[in-house]
Amino acid sequence: MLLDLSNLHIWDDSGVEAIYKVIQQFESAGNTVRMIGLNKESRRMMRQLKSYLKNSSH
Repeated sequence: MLLDLSNLHIWDDSGVEAIYKVIQQFESAGNTVRMIGLNKESRRMMRQLKSYLKNSSH
């Protein structure tokens, strides 16, 4: 599964959380998910919050 996020800018942690929820749904259905196209600021935010969101009950 390829998620093209080229026209997306993540503004805050709720945006990161929403994207990770979608990814988790696809992965739980047995899909491998790869994201492309995120701008530098959005990639940074995703990296910063990734471990927190994976370990939380959000």
